[in-house]
Amino acid sequence: MNRFVLSLVLLIGISLIISCTGNEPEGNPILMRPAAGSIRGNVSPINVYDAEITVLRGEEIITVVGVQDGIFQIDHLAPGAYDLRVSALGYVTNDAIKGVQVLPGEISDIGRAVIYPEDTGQFIPTRLTGVVFDTSTGAAIAQAAVSVECTEGICGVLDGMSDQAGNFAIAIWANLASVVTVEKAGYHSARIEIVGIPTGSVQSIRVALEKISD
Repeated sequence: MNRFVLSLVLLIGISLIISCTGNEPEGNPILMRPAAGSIRGNVSPINVYDAEITVLRGEEIITVVGVQDGIFQIDHLAPGAYDLRVSALGYVTNDAIKGVQVLPGEISDIGRAVIYPEDTGQFIPTRLTGVVFDTSTGAAIAQAAVSVECTEGICGVLDGMSDQAGNFAIAIWANLASVVTVEKAGYHSARIEIVGIPTGSVQSIRVALEKISD
């Protein structure tokens, strides 16, 4: 009789353990973190027609999303580093957004991604023009490398080159402060800050380069 009671108690105990194990939730929702994250930002100018964001991981396209009113948020991204490509009909593609880190359950805010119209000849784009010359002699400097990078937002670096007369012209984004860097072998480089150029306007600068002493 005692052996039967003992066996019955053991059987009931095992049944209770199995029952409790089966009813236990698979995980504690308070402690678990979502496996995905998000990227958000905005595109300037905000009234761009048919703008879209392409999300890449290496050469692989993960997703493509449209942009409404200049604002976007891309959800359900696995943790890791991503590159973004911002494009729109009639605009130069911005592929300067590299290595955006996505963390589980978090939103990575990239800020402002800037694009500017293609120079198709059908309208006057916003332009930066200038002349590069020798500080000592005043002579024009040909084949000087000119690069422009915006300082408020994410923009691709714009490149240009001075011609035989030292002149250059670069189609540029509007209304953004930028830094112009001019370089030529044998000369000290020059760095010039410019304020935002109004849409469709042209701003001209003069860049004097000083020769490096022997």
